[in-house]
Amino acid sequence: MNINFNDSEVDRFCVAEKIGDYIVLKFIVDELDIYVRQVVLSPIREVLEEQDYKNIILDLEQVIHLDSSGISIISQIFIKTQKERNGKTFLFGATAKIKEMLRLIKMENYFVFIDENEYNLMIG
Repeated sequence: MNINFNDSEVDRFCVAEKIGDYIVLKFIVDELDIYVRQVVLSPIREVLEEQDYKNIILDLEQVIHLDSSGISIISQIFIKTQKERNGKTFLFGATAKIKEMLRLIKMENYFVFIDENEYNLMIG
């Protein structure tokens, strides 16, 4: 089931879908930066408040660059999912550069990295 954001500008950067106990957030930009954060963070929070879910999958397959604002986006989604839902945040399609960045700032253990086979099994 597609999830609609209340802000049409968000659709340029991210699409959301509810599949079973998962919400899949697919970022459709190559950079998660301050501009993207300013547009998407509040609408994503609203959607997460409204939806019944346990776990979230962040599809980063198209993202090649993540700066501190991008880290803020994914860490706030993690906090909302972990703390409020006791769920997990899965990262699909993260590049080696993104994984290394998360490792350097000691955040790699907050997320479960999944490959294409795992992703396909999870979303059916």
